[in-house]
Amino acid sequence: MEREDIVRALLYKFFSKTFMSPKKELLVFLEEIEKDLKELDYGRYTDINVSEIIKALRNANDEKIATEYVSLFINKYPKVPCPPHESYFRSESLYDPLVISDLNSFYSKMGLEPKSSFGDHISNIFEYMFVLILSENMPEEEKTKIERDFFLKHIASWVKKLTKCIKENTKEDYYKAVAKHLETFIKEEKERLK
Repeated sequence: MEREDIVRALLYKFFSKTFMSPKKELLVFLEEIEKDLKELDYGRYTDINVSEIIKALRNANDEKIATEYVSLFINKYPKVPCPPHESYFRSESLYDPLVISDLNSFYSKMGLEPKSSFGDHISNIFEYMFVLILSENMPEEEKTKIERDFFLKHIASWVKKLTKCIKENTKEDYYKAVAKHLETFIKEEKERLK
C-alpha cells in the first residue's frame, strides 16, 4: 500500500472524529492519529495542520466547546445551523431516503452498516473512506473507481458547504481550525481523484 494512501486514510479517520462529541477521550484519540501521521511523509497533504486543530481543542474551555458542539450540530433554537449530514446540505432535509439508500449501497459493498440510522453523518462517511482506502479485498483499479465515485457523490457534493457554514457560525477556534483544514483536505482529495 502506498504511503500517501495511509496518510489519506488517517486524515479521513482524524476528520471523522472531529465531528464527534468533544470529550477528553477525543483529544487522546486525535493525538494518537497525529503521532501516526508525523511518522509518515504528508506528501500533497502538507497544508493540513492537524497539530493546529489539536492545539485549539487542548486550549478550549471544556464547557464552551461542548456547548458549541451542540449549538452547531445538534440543537439550537430556532434552527440548527450546521447539521453534519449529507441529506441536509443536499436536500435541506435531515433525512433524504435517496441519499441514505445510495450511501447504504456503498457501505454494503464493504460489509459495513452504520451504527445509527444517520448513515449520512459526516463521521460515518469519512469512516467508510478510511476502510475503503485501507481495504485490500479488491483490485486496485476497482477500489480507485469506487473511491472516486463515492468521493464525488458523497463528499465533494456538500462538505465545502458544511465547512463554510461552520466558519460562519462558530466562535470556537477548534471548529474554525477543523473547517479550515477539512476544506484544504477536500480540495486536495478532489485534485487527486480527478
